Amino acid sequence: MSGITRHRVLTLGTGLLIAVVGLEATGCTESGAVPEMQPPAGSVATNVEVMVVRPKPFTERSMLSGVIAADRDLTLSSEAGGLVEKSRVEVGDWVAKGSILANINSEVIENQLRQAIADSGFKSREALRTDRMFGSGSVTEREKDAVRLAEVVATVAAKQARIRFRRSIIRAPFKAVIAKRFVEEGQIAAPGQPLFRIISGGGKVRTQIYIPERDVFYFQVGKPVALTFGAIPGRTFDGRVLFVSPAAGGSRSFEGQIVVKNPDGILRPGFIGNVEVVRRELTAALVVPAGSILDTAHGKAVFVAEDSVAQMRPVSISMSSGDLAVIDGGINEGESLVTVGHRKLVDGSPIRILATHDESATADELEPASVTTAVDTTST
Repeated sequence: MSGITRHRVLTLGTGLLIAVVGLEATGCTESGAVPEMQPPAGSVATNVEVMVVRPKPFTERSMLSGVIAADRDLTLSSEAGGLVEKSRVEVGDWVAKGSILANINSEVIENQLRQAIADSGFKSREALRTDRMFGSGSVTEREKDAVRLAEVVATVAAKQARIRFRRSIIRAPFKAVIAKRFVEEGQIAAPGQPLFRIISGGGKVRTQIYIPERDVFYFQVGKPVALTFGAIPGRTFDGRVLFVSPAAGGSRSFEGQIVVKNPDGILRPGFIGNVEVVRRELTAALVVPAGSILDTAHGKAVFVAEDSVAQMRPVSISMSSGDLAVIDGGINEGESLVTVGHRKLVDGSPIRILATHDESATADELEPASVTTAVDTTST
C-alpha cells in the first residue's frame, strides 16, 4: 500500500472515530427519547423543584360537542284545505296550549255541521215514530229497518261533520312560539299544506350528540350530565341522557339525545355546547403533572429525589389528559417527584432542591383533580 493510500485510510478512520465519540457525547438517540446515562464524575448539581406525591380524589370526564334542538318542533298543516278565514297569530308570538292559530273554511264546515245535526235529529225522531207504527202493524219490519238504517247514517254523518269542524280550527297542541307562518288570511290552503311552524318554549330543550364507541357505555339513559355553552359564559346547565341509539351510524358513532333544563328559556335551538359526563372516579390516586413524565428508550419514566441524587424510575400511566396524569406503578406515596429541571438530568445526577411542594392535607380536604377528554362531534 502506498504512503498516500495509508494516509487516506488513517484520515477516514479518525473521522469515523470522532463522529462516534461526538454522538455519544451529545447523549442523543435516533428516537429522540431521553437517554439513560450515568453522570460524569464531579458533575455539578442541577437545580430542581420537587413535589411530594400524595393521593387525592380524581375524576375522569368525557366531553362531547352537541347542538340544541327544541324539545318539540312541529309543522302544523291543513287536513282538508280551504279558505284561510282568520290567521290569528304573527311570527314570534307565544301561544298557550289550545290557542286558536287560524280558521280554515270554518264557516262553510260549520254550516254543514248544523245541517248534519238537524238531519240526524230528524232521522232519530222518525225512527221512534216508525217503531210505534210497527207495534201497531202499520209498517212492515223491512220499512222499520230502513228507517233505522237512515238514522244510523245520519248520526255518523253528524259525527264526521263535528270532526271536520274541529279540525278546521287550527290550535296549538302545546305551549310554543310561532317560528314561521306559511299562509296569509284570505289565501286558499291546499290539503296538507303547511300553515305554521311552532317550537316549544321554556321548561326544557334537547341536545343532540354523537358518542364515540369508546364512550358509549358511559352515556347510560338517565345519567346526569353537565352542559356549557359559548353563548352563555360562566353558566352550567343540568341535563340527563334521554336516548342512546342501539346501533352505530356510518361514522361508527352512536346518536344520543340529552334533555336539558331550560326554565328561563335562555337556551335556543342551534346553540352549540359541550356535554360533560363522568367516566371514572377514583377516591385516592397518585396524580402528577403530565410534564414531569419523560419518554425513554424503555418507556415512560420520572425522576425521584433521593438524598440529593436524581433516581430514574420507570412508571406506568393508567390515564392522562391535558396537564395531569395518574400513575399506578413505579412511584410511591410520599416520594419527591422532580417536576422542574428534570429534562436536564440523567440517572444518578446530583441535584439541588430549590423548592418543595407538598399537599399534606387528607384526602377529604384535597381539591379533587379531574381529567376531561374532549371530542368534537358536531360535524358527525
